[in-house]
Amino acid sequence: VARMLAIADSYDAMTTDRPYRPGLSQEDAVRELRACVPDLYDGSLVETFVEAIAQHTQGGSESVAESLAIEARTRPGVS
Repeated sequence: VARMLAIADSYDAMTTDRPYRPGLSQEDAVRELRACVPDLYDGSLVETFVEAIAQHTQGGSESVAESLAIEARTRPGVS
């Protein structure tokens, strides 16, 4: 759970406007997350997160958190 929260927190920090810089686009933030695999993040968790974000932005009825939980349960070896 902590590894997934680290990814979500990083994504949020990258995409949120700050007083000192505008937030990154979704595409740029995803590119940055993928660039940090495997040094900072687990690649399969990053892809699970990216899939959940994509589903959420396509008008899915689930929240991002619900999408992530569903994806994580269906991926072998992800806990």
